[in-house]
This record gives sequence, structure tokens and C-alpha cells, in this order.
Amino acid sequence: PMALCARPMHLRTYYVDKGIESSVNKGDILKVYREKRARRGVPAVRLFIGTMQVTRSELESALGHFTPNEAAVASPLIRHKIAMKSDIVVPILVIDSGVLFDPGQMQLKPNAAAEFQKVADFVDNFAPTRLITRDTPIRMARQTPTRNYLRPGQRRCGSI
Repeated sequence: PMALCARPMHLRTYYVDKGIESSVNKGDILKVYREKRARRGVPAVRLFIGTMQVTRSELESALGHFTPNEAAVASPLIRHKIAMKSDIVVPILVIDSGVLFDPGQMQLKPNAAAEFQKVADFVDNFAPTRLITRDTPIRMARQTPTRNYLRPGQRRCGSI
């Protein structure tokens, strides 16, 4: 949840109840969502309303500045155009394939379990709506136009 510190509109600082213990660090960009329900009995939908750049992070709290997603706040579904206490803030967790695999190999490295624990902790802390796995060597894919080159990366994703 996000809370607003009292300041003039252009200087507002927002508070999040997660900090460095949840891998929310200074400089991180967090995605901000607002849940909307079309009608009772229907599950709520998360709408992306903007981002928050963390300017300070401590144990169990972080501060930052909200930047609205102009398209979302222009929607009639969004009545309040600034971040609100009930908004959901989710960081982006990225684990490079080099941490999980040796180059050219499809077997996981021995320390991969620790990286998967980071993912499990992330899911417990932030309840993201989706997880994406991908391993596409962009530089090599541009140099090698054959589809066979991408198959090892697809098999790696499958092993995860």
C-alpha cells in the first residue's frame, strides 16, 4: 500500500510499507496499480496507473515520487489522478540467465535454488499478477537468423 506525505502537489513524496528487506532499493522503479471492480461478485482487475521511483529505502519502508501513466489517468475508470493509499505497488524482479546457467548449458547451476528462493520471496511479498520467464539472446539472434539458435533458450525456460 502507498501513503501520501503532506506536501504541495509537485513535491509530494509517497510512502511504501516495504523496504530493503523486500529488495526495494533507492533508484528502483516500482509499478503502481489500482484495483477496479466492474460489479460485485466479479474479481477486481489491476490497472497500471504509473510508476514510483524510490528515493529512499530503509527497513520496512521506502519513499519515492509517483509518475502517472497519462493514458490510464485519462480513463474515466480512474477518478483520482494521483496515487492513493489503497494502490498496489509492485517492483520488477529480474534474474539474468547467467546466474542460473553456464553459457551453452541447459543444466541449472548449483546456486540456482537461492535464486528461485528470491522469486518465491518476491511472490510472497508482492503477489504479482504474472511471472514471465524468457531467455532470448538478442545479440546473437540478430546475427543468426535461424530458428534453431533460439531452441536452447526455450528449453532452458522449460527446465525452470
